[in-house]
Amino acid sequence: MPANKVKKLILACGVICTSSALTAAPQYYGILELGSAQSKFGNLETAISETNATTEVVDDSDSAAYFSIGIGLDWVNQPLRSELVYSTFGDQSFINDAKFITYSGTERTTAKVKQESLMLNLLYDINIDSDKLKPFVGAGIGASKTKTSATQIQIGVNRSAAFSEASDTNFMWSLIVGANYNMTEKAQLGFGYRYTDAGNVSTEANCIGSDGDICDPGEKHSADLTSHLLFVNLSYYFE
Repeated sequence: MPANKVKKLILACGVICTSSALTAAPQYYGILELGSAQSKFGNLETAISETNATTEVVDDSDSAAYFSIGIGLDWVNQPLRSELVYSTFGDQSFINDAKFITYSGTERTTAKVKQESLMLNLLYDINIDSDKLKPFVGAGIGASKTKTSATQIQIGVNRSAAFSEASDTNFMWSLIVGANYNMTEKAQLGFGYRYTDAGNVSTEANCIGSDGDICDPGEKHSADLTSHLLFVNLSYYFE
């Protein structure tokens, strides 16, 4: 067969195969996920009008359980899957001290953070020639909604304050690695690790204190929220 005909045959086969992969009907599946989040509250900052105060970290990490539910699409002729997943997390907190140099006072603030997220994930399945086990890697983008409130005490003095709940909605991204185990033709058990960055969380400047001295004008407490997640999930393929 002439070389030019061979090239045309290979090109035609490539076009047909690519077209078939792109037009194949995807399979839909549901997702239920449980996991544990170990969160880090980095760059802790106390924003106050006082110039003679410094911020010191007391506790900048916490852990919580989380639950996710979602829907996925498995592109049959490609090693790709896409998922839309909603997650809700248990309460987490961070603690910092504001130390005032002029009168040697310390105000300790404990901030409580509630988080939920909606993520779009793209996953790549790695073929290891196994009918049961399939590793995967992926990444996700989406939105994180956090609600942050706080309580405050002045150490050594009978004064206290509270910050009402404030809401933040931030861009969120994640990196994912894991594996799925085929239990049946329709059900898969998955496990893995996920890293997430949910941006900055903060209280509002709405301090209400037991007296006028503990609340400083414009006082806010903020941190950057990142998390390490370990998870197990169940995926069920629909007809």
